[in-house]
Formats: sequence, C-alpha cells, structure tokens
Amino acid sequence: VNLLSFRLDQLKSATGVISGLSRKYDFGQRVSFILGVFDTCNTLLGEADALTFVQSANNITASLTFQGDDDLVLNPTIQDREDGTYGIFFDLPQNVVGSWTLEIRVNNILTQDMPLANAVSSVVPTDGGLSTQNLIILCVIIALLVMAMAYWINRLNRYKKKLAENKENIDMGKVAHKIADIDKDVTYNMNPMLGTLDEMKEKLAKNEKILAQFGAGETMDENFTIDQLEDENRKLRDEMRRLKKEEAEAEAMSGAGRKVGPRKKKNIREFDQQQA
Repeated sequence: VNLLSFRLDQLKSATGVISGLSRKYDFGQRVSFILGVFDTCNTLLGEADALTFVQSANNITASLTFQGDDDLVLNPTIQDREDGTYGIFFDLPQNVVGSWTLEIRVNNILTQDMPLANAVSSVVPTDGGLSTQNLIILCVIIALLVMAMAYWINRLNRYKKKLAENKENIDMGKVAHKIADIDKDVTYNMNPMLGTLDEMKEKLAKNEKILAQFGAGETMDENFTIDQLEDENRKLRDEMRRLKKEEAEAEAMSGAGRKVGPRKKKNIREFDQQQA
C-alpha cells in the first residue's frame, strides 16, 4: 500500500461542554459553562482522573466572540469545581444583542465541537428590567407562596368545618359559663321557720314515724293529734314541692340570662304545731 499523503488535523478531544449551551441571556448578565473530561467510552471522569488529564485550570483557555464583530471578544473566569468539572464564566456587555461563538481549549487542544457558533445569545431584558434568571426566581417564589396559601386555606376550611360541627357544644359551654357567673350573684334564702330542705325531710320522716306509732297503738306524746300530724305533713310536702319548683324555674331563668333574686319569705305561722 502506497500512502501518497496523510494529514492529521486533530484527534478527538477528551473534553466537552456539558452545560450552558444554546441558551438566551439578558445582556449585562453572567454566562456560565461547565466543562467535563471524558474517557474513550465518552464517560465523564471523576476528579482524580480529570486532574491527571487537565493538570491545572490554568491549562484551560476560552473566548466568547460576538458574531458580526470579531473585535468584540470576551475573556472568561475559570474555576476548578473540584469534582472533575470546570466552570467557565463570561460577563456579557450591556446593550449588546446577538449571538456569540464559543471557543475552548484544554492543553491547547480544542474541546469537542469547538469553535461553536450560536453557543449563546444575548437579548434585551424583560419588561421592568427583570433578567431571565431573576424572573425564574420570582416565579418560583410566587409558586411557593401560592402553595403555602392553598395549604393554609385548606387548614382554615377544616377548622371552620370542625367549628360548625361542634357549634352546639360550644354554645352550651357558653351558656354554662354564663349560668355559673349568674349563680355567683344569686342568694338562696330558705324559710327560717321551717329550716332547710333537708331539715324539712327529717321532720317529715319524724312525723311519719309518730303516725306509724299511732297505727300500731303505741304510746305517743299527748301534744299532737293524728289530724295535726297529717296536716303538718301535707304542708311540709307542699312546701318542699314549692321549693323544688322554684329551683327549677331559677335554672330556666338563668339559662335565659336573667338573674334570680332572693325568694320571698312566706309567713308560715300556720305551720306551727298546735297543742291538742
């Protein structure tokens, strides 16, 4: 085989841009690219293997040239990300709109697909002076606020539903509290001539015992007759029923928010036991 001519332009580079291409940036903003190092199987290398190939970030050179004006060339800031990749940053000039050509070299060898025309474009900022990046951040913040508002509205609706379900219990609690406050100012006066309700019950039981002795023919106190004891028992029962009725009416009036005043004393001389 006679080889008449042979020319090796360039071997395939082991480096390539993995992020930041074909994007639009507002003029005056920073453009960022991520450069990675690959093996022969096009697998991204880790930090140690990439450093063996690149050796130092100083061995990376790059430029961003405005298409239509070769004199407008931007120089980058290069940063070792310490994970096997390298950050390449350009600051776009103000009031320059158009496409840019990117060129990156590692150890003076062009990276894959370089030089690359239309790598990025600079555009006029959106209305209000917000950049694309700031607009994205604003949209994210608004989305989070909407989600938070929806969450709190849902919680509020749940609380309102529970409040409606327990409205009757809440109203009853308020009424009970009001009754307790009213009861603090209510004075209950028992008839001093008859004594307390318990004392009337005790006296009624005593009279019943005396009547039972009458029925059994036993000896009893000559100061009382059967008619007198039965009449006193009837009056005691009537008075006890009256007191219980007044207590029930007082409770009903307290539920309506009205104060119950002291009971009117009754002349009960008619209850005095008369001698036979």
